[in-house]
Amino acid sequence: MSETGRLPSPPGRGTEGEGKSGKDLERDGDEAPPPSPCINICRMDPITQVCEGCLRTLDEIAIWSTLSNKSKQAVIDQLPTRRSSA
Repeated sequence: MSETGRLPSPPGRGTEGEGKSGKDLERDGDEAPPPSPCINICRMDPITQVCEGCLRTLDEIAIWSTLSNKSKQAVIDQLPTRRSSA
């Protein structure tokens, strides 16, 4: 167990900022992760291969929890273009 009394997460399975309060995130210099664009309307468009709810690809959805904050923001920044193309 760690000093916090929690079992350590398996490699690659931890959550960014897990167990930290907002103050801890600010003090550590970490940024809060961008929120998931998921709106619980999970249907893949068979032509575009993009979710009709959040406009992410299946690959983006699958790896979301492992992406860096910068990569998550890059996906989010693409969504308005995808929305206008839909």
